Amino acid sequence: MPDSFAKIAAKDAQKLMDKYALPEPLIDFYKNRENVFLQLRDIRDNIFHHGHSPDFSYTFPDGFAVRVENRLAKRLVNLNLWPEDLLRKNRLGSILAILAFLVNDMFDAMDGLQASLLACFEVLPPPTISGHMVFLRSTVSIHLVSLGEYRREHWFNPEEILNISE
Repeated sequence: MPDSFAKIAAKDAQKLMDKYALPEPLIDFYKNRENVFLQLRDIRDNIFHHGHSPDFSYTFPDGFAVRVENRLAKRLVNLNLWPEDLLRKNRLGSILAILAFLVNDMFDAMDGLQASLLACFEVLPPPTISGHMVFLRSTVSIHLVSLGEYRREHWFNPEEILNISE
């Protein structure tokens, strides 16, 4: 098997089935993730390996922004990150929209992978322990819980979210 997600996702579905004997749910997972993954990887490679970055970033009391027409942001246009009504003057879009999308996309990928893996088995083994829940606590938990709001609003007062003023 290829040693990277990109090398597998970019292969034809039939080849994945014939050459690597991947089950159909797993192939579907790779193919469903292919376009967004390759697009984001290409942007990451241009930043990390080729030094491309936004021309400018702007600071506001309620967040950071980039011009949605700059070369980096233009590559994200098909992800529909910046509805017109959330853009600032001079077509400035929130960087928080990008970060919230990336975190959401990561969670969607994890959910999709676990569902695909479970679908590969006709009968699942019984759970090791039933009736237990896991709770995680972290300094970023407030932001994970607020992802939906970040995706809808794009701008926020950090003091309100983090209760800094109290």
